[in-house]
Amino acid sequence: MALVVNNIITEGLSGKIGKSGYTFKQVNGKTVFAEKSVAKTEPTPAQLEVREKFKAASEKARADMADSTKKEEWQQAAKNSAGKYTTALGAAIAHYFNAD
Repeated sequence: MALVVNNIITEGLSGKIGKSGYTFKQVNGKTVFAEKSVAKTEPTPAQLEVREKFKAASEKARADMADSTKKEEWQQAAKNSAGKYTTALGAAIAHYFNAD
């Protein structure tokens, strides 16, 4: 892991670089360059359940984004959320994820 210091190009950067297995991430307000972390244990049944629930919510939300009328409704919902949701997709995913 390497700490990135005084580099205006990588400052605040996060995410993986291609298929290299390296990532930029933010740790305590500093930019760090490291190998992609890998889970050391198998996911629990509860974690798998949440992943499936999120996947289903994401699929429903993406379907809504393909429908212009529903997309407009979600854009309005995001706008009226007082900053809680910044995008229509985010508002839709949260709605479907929490609907139960």
